[in-house]
Order: sequence, then structure tokens, then C-alpha cells
Amino acid sequence: EIVVRSIRRPDLLWIAIADPKAGRVDDFQIAADRTIDAYQFKWSGYGGNFSYVDLTKGSGSAPGLIKQLADGWTKLKEQNPGFRVVVHLVTNEQPSTSVGPPVSKPAPVPAHFSAFIEQAWKPFANGHYTSESDLPETWRTAWKALLAASGLNETEFLQFIRDCKLEFGARPYVAGSGGSLEDARFDKDVREVTEKIFEAVFDPQLIVRLTREELIGRLGWKSRVEMHNIHAFPVDEL
Repeated sequence: EIVVRSIRRPDLLWIAIADPKAGRVDDFQIAADRTIDAYQFKWSGYGGNFSYVDLTKGSGSAPGLIKQLADGWTKLKEQNPGFRVVVHLVTNEQPSTSVGPPVSKPAPVPAHFSAFIEQAWKPFANGHYTSESDLPETWRTAWKALLAASGLNETEFLQFIRDCKLEFGARPYVAGSGGSLEDARFDKDVREVTEKIFEAVFDPQLIVRLTREELIGRLGWKSRVEMHNIHAFPVDEL
């Protein structure tokens, strides 16, 4: 779906799938307009709650998700000088309103993870907070633990927060959800793009990256993309 919505953009440079050089954000990358968006997906069969522990605590040999995102962000920045790197954690789970992070005393009210996202993470991500001193004292214990779990220093961490998108409550693309001719064509485009991406992943040549031109060529969409009539290439650009 992301590719279909992006492929008409003249500034789309390339997409990458299962890139071993991207660390833990290797699921999918898309480069356009000097920005690389790298995605990691965490999906549960029935949705559910995402907690502070899910973000910070590792499992087995895998580090915590915040460490994985920070490592991928660092690697991609080193490999792509001149590009802004934005890492995305996309999950169908919602921030927990029952389980909270470690907190200072007196504890914040409410003291759950959802409140931490709203009162700590988002103000930093949006640039409203620029240092730990801006943070409410009740959240500083949780913030310091998150910083430590990331493996970054404080300066790097503040930049990383602005380049890290935690996308909760995501929904998968569902074909056939619209009834118009344009919706049907978009569904068909998504199927074709999905097929070509899987072909590239399993290609014996170990294709990881496809430029915009290579992807358009594989899809046979050159004439469509060159047409400026929106009805010839229906994309709902958000």
C-alpha cells in the first residue's frame, strides 16, 4: 500500500526489502526526497496492549525494541549520509492503560504507558521539549530508563526521538473495502506490487533494493506513471 501511494512521486528513489544492512528495521525501507523511512512491524493476532516493557525489554538474544530501532536508525544514518532517517514501529496494538513504566515519587496520574506516550514521548517528538529539564519530574525515572535501554547518549537520543515514529493501532490494508472503480483498481495495484516485491525477495540474485525505475519496469507501469490523469492512476494521496 505504501509503495502504491508513493510510486507516482517523482522524488521516489528506491525501496528496500529485508535489507541485512539495516539492522532490526530491515522489514521495509522507502527513500524519497532525501528521507529514508524504515519500518519494523510488530503484529498480534487480536491486537491487544503494548507496554513500556514491550518497548524496553529484550527477548532471548534480541534486544528491546527501542534498542533495535535506535541501532537501525544509527546504521542507516551512517550508510546514507545526507539523508534524514526516520524509523517506524508499526503495530496493531494500543498503548497500555493498565501497565506503566518505572516512575518517580510522587507518581504521575495516571501512571500508565499511554500517559507516558502523551506526556513525555510526544512532546519530545514534536519539539515542545528540548531537554530532560522540560520533562515533568514524575516521568524522569521512566525517561532515563528508556534512554539507557536505547544505547544512545543523551544528544543522540533526543534526535532519535524526533526521527522515531511509534504507530499504534495500525490496521492492515483490506482489499475490497471500497466499492468504487478506483477502489477496485487500487486493490489490483496493491496485489501486483505485493507479487513483484515477493518475487524480488526470493530472486536468486538476492535483490534487496529496487529503484523507482526498476520497480516500474517490473510492474509494466511506465506508461501509467507517465500519465498525469489521476483517473489513469488512481491513488488516494494522504
